[in-house]
Amino acid sequence: MYAYFVPGSHYRARFLQQSVLGMPLLRAELPLHSTSRKQRRIAKKLTGLGVHRLLSAPQDFDFALLPPLNETRFLWKLHAAAVALALLEQNQHAPHRSIVELVDSRFTPGLQPLAQELLPLVGHLSFSMPVPEDFSWALQREFGVAPLSCPGHVSICFVPAERKLALPLWMERPAVPGLTLSLPGLPTPNGCPELPLLAALAQQGRIDPKQLQISPDST
Repeated sequence: MYAYFVPGSHYRARFLQQSVLGMPLLRAELPLHSTSRKQRRIAKKLTGLGVHRLLSAPQDFDFALLPPLNETRFLWKLHAAAVALALLEQNQHAPHRSIVELVDSRFTPGLQPLAQELLPLVGHLSFSMPVPEDFSWALQREFGVAPLSCPGHVSICFVPAERKLALPLWMERPAVPGLTLSLPGLPTPNGCPELPLLAALAQQGRIDPKQLQISPDST
């Protein structure tokens, strides 16, 4: 079961069983004053109720007591090309005149379909690593452009790298400036973080992650 935390208004923690699209969910309302004893009780309660992943966690909690946070990286990876376009447009860069940089420690097979998805939509692609010669020739034959090796207007980073504007896919929970993923009409409980909830629903096959939309992040 998945669980999420919200601030409470009582001196004891409260737990509420919920369901989203048939997926069991636990709402944990934190007590007003957190102590190590209360934290141990909450962690024991979560374990007893079968919680194996968290959608959110309180900042002042001993994380060693809690189940791990649910990752959202695979959702961003699935929509990486569209996110790169949205970042370009959000920052007033015309996609057909812009460079998108792919950042990794080495060339991997997963970069090829991403490059082929991006190139009809953007001006150029740049790579932070050497690319195979046959791949370089294939891009020139199919799209009429050669791969570059320079900074991009937007970077898709599979490894840690300092870039001004990037989709950081090396993070388990990527933070993308000004953007989020959403599913219109999803009955998200009040206080429940939507993106980790979407990841949980996708992992259980309750939604098709390809149907997610890129939208402005209002938080």
